[in-house]
Amino acid sequence: MAASISTFIFDLGGVIVDVDFPKCARKLARLSGAGQEEILAFLNSGVHWRYNNGDLSPAEFHDALESRFHFGVSQPRFFRIWAHIFKLKRGTAALIRSLASRYQLCLLSNTDPVHFEYIRQRYRVMGLFDLFVLSYEEQVSKPEKEIYLRALARCRATPEQCVFIDDLPRNVDAARGLGINGVVFTTPAEVRALLPSAS
Repeated sequence: MAASISTFIFDLGGVIVDVDFPKCARKLARLSGAGQEEILAFLNSGVHWRYNNGDLSPAEFHDALESRFHFGVSQPRFFRIWAHIFKLKRGTAALIRSLASRYQLCLLSNTDPVHFEYIRQRYRVMGLFDLFVLSYEEQVSKPEKEIYLRALARCRATPEQCVFIDDLPRNVDAARGLGINGVVFTTPAEVRALLPSAS
């Protein structure tokens, strides 16, 4: 690890927390009579992307799914189902704790307001981050170049001073294209092994 590294930029889903969208889809399927795969396909058709990008408010996202599947549940109940899909990766949390006293920590995530607030309130490790760059606030998502540039600006760091950790190779490739040191997340232990002087 180069001595000039000042900042670690972490992805959220798949790196800090495991995400179980099928769990949500199964619960919604029982309410609607639709199939789990049908619900997942609808989410992947673009509505979830628009929600993460801030194009849809939480109320509009709920209404889009309610209109399609007729769950017949209130927004609070719907979003409880929507949010209860995460499990903390304790190895990543330990890695973050080991970095927090020596490096600036930034979270760069494609996420929505309900998921982010649920995770931030539930997992104390989120309090170790110095700043958050979130797709729904920025209205742009990884792997678009602009969101990385905004993260660099908020961190007040050059690309060479940053290490970006994400589980999706396309997102890491986009960061590397800007000169950011990129690490494809596999397991916390493997990431730690790649960062011997930082961990």
